[in-house]
Amino acid sequence: MTKSQLDKAADAAREVLSKIEDVALVVKGDLENLSGIADAAEANLDDLYESTEILCREIVDTLQLPSDPVALATVQAIDNVLALLLEAKNYLEHGQSLAALGTLQMFDNNADDLKAAIRLNVMAQRRQK
Repeated sequence: MTKSQLDKAADAAREVLSKIEDVALVVKGDLENLSGIADAAEANLDDLYESTEILCREIVDTLQLPSDPVALATVQAIDNVLALLLEAKNYLEHGQSLAALGTLQMFDNNADDLKAAIRLNVMAQRRQK
């Protein structure tokens, strides 16, 4: 079975991380053999390694996201609606009813976006049949 492009990219990101880990361990060992500047250099190397590990994880996570534009638009619409509802709830809990009303008006506009995304999903499902 052949691998998908996403799987190949994820494998490449994992390979890059593995090579960085190997180099970091070698350099760290060399620095331990030196005196004086080793502590500062080791701290910088640790920072570099951690940053690289985070970057590689983000690459793999990004590659695992759905690439379907309809799905991405739907997820974005859902996120927007949820954020606005939570914001309106927070305003209401703190007695800021005017701010809540403005937020709920924006919610109404974003709800239309969600309805459109739902229609796009229905159309996409019909096309797949």
